[in-house]
Amino acid sequence: MGYWLGGFLYQYLLRHGSINSRRLPKSRRRCRHRLDWIWATFGGVFIYRVIARIGNGIQATPRDALVGDIAPAKSRGACYGLRVGLGIAGSFAGAFIAWHFMHRSSNNYQQLFWLATVPAVIAVLTVLVFIKEPKKNLHPKDHQPRHPIHWADLPRLGRRFWTLMGVIAVFMIAQVGEPFMVLHAHLSFGLPEADAPIIFLLFNATHSISSFPVGKLSDRMSRYHLLGLGFIILIASDLILAMATNLTTVYIGIAIWGFQMGIHQSMFLALVADNSPDDLRGTALSVYYLISGASLFLANTCGGIVAQLFSSSATYLFSFGVAVIALIFLLFIMPERKKNPIKSDKTIA
Repeated sequence: MGYWLGGFLYQYLLRHGSINSRRLPKSRRRCRHRLDWIWATFGGVFIYRVIARIGNGIQATPRDALVGDIAPAKSRGACYGLRVGLGIAGSFAGAFIAWHFMHRSSNNYQQLFWLATVPAVIAVLTVLVFIKEPKKNLHPKDHQPRHPIHWADLPRLGRRFWTLMGVIAVFMIAQVGEPFMVLHAHLSFGLPEADAPIIFLLFNATHSISSFPVGKLSDRMSRYHLLGLGFIILIASDLILAMATNLTTVYIGIAIWGFQMGIHQSMFLALVADNSPDDLRGTALSVYYLISGASLFLANTCGGIVAQLFSSSATYLFSFGVAVIALIFLLFIMPERKKNPIKSDKTIA
């Protein structure tokens, strides 16, 4: 819901121009980590997580729409790859600091969350001081006051966009998530609690490394072909994690999983921008995030049920099966031509 709201909020801000849409989303980060320290109960942490995910959805859609607005059409893949890569590089650094801090503080989670507020405050100050709103290139109708939510705009997104959303909906069900990696490594192979950040280090390292090169490559060849490669890498990673017999093999599977994340995230964002009108880019991204969020909820629910009924290894067999189905669907919608259908920077009427 947060992603959906964020997309429409972005379109509204562009049309009325009274609020800096880059500043609004980041402001919630300054206090969100403090809530983990204050709410030390399960109910409190659960409420925090709900609020955090809504906040993340509100900021993610305007951020990615702004990247699409600023990026030249011929280098859109590289720009989205860079955005994903830099974001995950921050996660990699955070995981490394958390791992080091957990060992030095005897697993003091409360102090760790206080430490996490420091980069959040720096990010907010950077946005407020240095980031300026770009010039807007709006559809002529958007200069007329109107309600920000127009359901009649959805059919304008087009058939190719909606078929892509169908593939994304299936594929994201295979993304059972990093918590299951930690669970698998801990329950099946005895990974110590303090070493759990190693999982995120490996995952974020390969995720970050792969994003920009793949995004740049997609500006020279078919994004759909690269997306298919990401699907195949996910299938291979699922098999490795499901059949792992030691912790080293689990680490290899997690590293490979990170590569497919870098590929599919960059390609999905670039393809959404390619296959949507410029004046509806925020709406298109909000639809993408809404569908992805619903599929991820289903993925984690099904993954948890499978792990509870069978084993943590079986979760990755479930992911494997869904990823194969998604790959088959992708092959059916893949356009025949090899070049990307990149439209000009002019607004589509």
